[in-house]
Amino acid sequence: MGALARTFRLAARPAAMLAAAMIVVGCEAGPDAAEPITAVHVYTASVPVGLDALVERHRLAGARVGFVLYDLARGEKLAGRNESELFIPASTTKIATTVAALNILGPNYRFETQLLATGAIAGGMLNGNLYLQGGGDPLLQPQDLMDLAQRLKDAGVSSISGQFFYDTSLLAATDHISARWPDNTRYNPGIDALSLDFNRTLLTWRPKGEIGIAEAFETPAFDDAGPGLADVDPGTGRSILYAGPKSAGRWLLSPAAPAKGSEYLPVKTPGLRTARVFRRFCNLIGIELPEPQAAAVPDSAKVLGRVGGLPLVEIIRQSLEHSNNMVAELIGQVAARRLTGKPGTLADSGAALAGWLKTAIPAAWDGFQMPNHSGLADDARVSPEQMAAILRFAAQQRYGGLSYQALLPVSGYRNSMGGRLRDPTTALRVWAKTGTLRYAKGLAGVLFTQQGRQVVFALYVTDFDRAQAHGAAADAKAPEVAAARNWTRRAFAFQEDLVREWIIQY
Repeated sequence: MGALARTFRLAARPAAMLAAAMIVVGCEAGPDAAEPITAVHVYTASVPVGLDALVERHRLAGARVGFVLYDLARGEKLAGRNESELFIPASTTKIATTVAALNILGPNYRFETQLLATGAIAGGMLNGNLYLQGGGDPLLQPQDLMDLAQRLKDAGVSSISGQFFYDTSLLAATDHISARWPDNTRYNPGIDALSLDFNRTLLTWRPKGEIGIAEAFETPAFDDAGPGLADVDPGTGRSILYAGPKSAGRWLLSPAAPAKGSEYLPVKTPGLRTARVFRRFCNLIGIELPEPQAAAVPDSAKVLGRVGGLPLVEIIRQSLEHSNNMVAELIGQVAARRLTGKPGTLADSGAALAGWLKTAIPAAWDGFQMPNHSGLADDARVSPEQMAAILRFAAQQRYGGLSYQALLPVSGYRNSMGGRLRDPTTALRVWAKTGTLRYAKGLAGVLFTQQGRQVVFALYVTDFDRAQAHGAAADAKAPEVAAARNWTRRAFAFQEDLVREWIIQY
């Protein structure tokens, strides 16, 4: 998007085609659109009522429930139901990804972003090419790029005679995490080795002049002509839709959208966007660079500056709390690159980490699938026993002096776990990762019982029929989204009640 706002005319459409829903970021929709939104009753009795009664209470008939509990100190299995059956893990996949990455890369591993050049510097001119090389840092921020720009200026460079390149060759690039989720959801961005600020951008639009005319701008804005808005309505009922790479990464704004608004959208070409941000910062401090182009760094290039990220263990602690998909994908890809020695697709790198887990951890691994590293995949599969095996393995390790449990979100702290599990019985007793997808809910980690036990658990609820039906509806409307969110609330309330019973019972 250029630094100046774009203007465009909204095409007229019949009223039936303009009925649309704004994008809902987070929970996905399902087929039971007629199901009303209901208040969820949270069970708080101190006497356990049992699994079947809780399934009925929360209206989860038709869903499969599976769980397993192990006394961590003794290794004793305390309880289980369908513990060897396969479920959709959703974001609990991030446990598998991070445990593998900590052991493959080490807890103190730091991602590096480098600035390199060919040619000598004389009279303020770099007589050669400049390269911005990505190391897959999942927490790369604008401040890091300004640091590199300042280092370039400190080296005496105010312009270059050659080209400005960005290098993302460390990892395989993709413009989305999963093709089964809408392109315009910010949790499904593009991924490559130069990813900035979680690969999201804020698009703002507002009226300008006569009725039907609007202007739009992207934050951050650039001097370059970049992705913008087109004045074509795709007729899908969505307010903003990705026009695809053939349209230079442009977005389509429907006349069904409000007259003004703003929305976070995923960045589809992270490397190019990151290089443009760096170029903008260079311009601000008096360094002229040409429009960036993609190219690998040659062996003859010399390092002018580098910025290192946080230690991996600290990045993982934050990533498990905030459950950012882009962060998990980059961590997993870099770990897989260490294993295989080459970049691979998300599916390839997911399979590489799955292979490492199967080799390192004794368990029955039949059916275990990691199509990516974040869990944004309804074809991923895990059993409660498999997830518990990963957690029990991690509990025996120390990562930079920390237990894996200490990296997990804790109940009753801030808005952890969606604000659930913070009543007096459960607060601070549950250290776990949640997972939510279309008609799939997971919760896995460690809990502390009232009898003093430390228990590893994995709990999954999946309605496979609804998940499959919803998966076929790529352009779900608002009622379907609401129905899926309603199911998710009931499933989480069920998990909360069951975990509360475990804390009391064991």
